[in-house]
Amino acid sequence: MAAELIGEAKCWNPRCGKPAPVKLTATKKLFHRCDWCDFKQYADPGTMVYRDLMAETTRAADPAPPPAPVAAEPAPIAPAPEPKKRASWTNPMNPGA
Repeated sequence: MAAELIGEAKCWNPRCGKPAPVKLTATKKLFHRCDWCDFKQYADPGTMVYRDLMAETTRAADPAPPPAPVAAEPAPIAPAPEPKKRASWTNPMNPGA
């Protein structure tokens, strides 16, 4: 199986710095090869080089992120109802007093 192109990143050769393709191999390694200066690099999954190369890679297949949803304005809060007032207090143990 051929390596799958996932994007491109700047060449890590200090004398070059041109965009170079980044591919994902069948064994999940990243392969970064510059066509201008012939700089080659493999990165195993779980290593710092893999993480750094993925952070610098501009993904070819990723579409632009969708716009953030607009938050709806919250509904106004209705005022709390007034508590019912009793005419007078009656003692439940002695209602006639």
